[in-house]
Amino acid sequence: ERAVQWLEYYSTHGKDPLRYSDDGLGKWICEQKTKYRKIQKGEKIRSLTDNQVTRLTEWGFKWESKITMPEHTAEHRPWEYRFEQLVAYREENGHCIVP
Repeated sequence: ERAVQWLEYYSTHGKDPLRYSDDGLGKWICEQKTKYRKIQKGEKIRSLTDNQVTRLTEWGFKWESKITMPEHTAEHRPWEYRFEQLVAYREENGHCIVP
């Protein structure tokens, strides 16, 4: 079962696997978190039961993503526009590490 695979991985490494892990475990974790968010919003999700949520939570599963959206995000622009901005930034600063 994937939950047991997650527990073994987490117990060994102290963190979740990357989303694009070769064995698909990272993707499974993302899917569970997505289902959980939908449940929190009141949607009915049959493929994630209360019992499964409880068991994973008791094992230390972190339902909240570490990535949060900033309060202010840049205006959506075409890829080419943003690339031109990056080129200009690199010319001015000598690198592409944008703060």
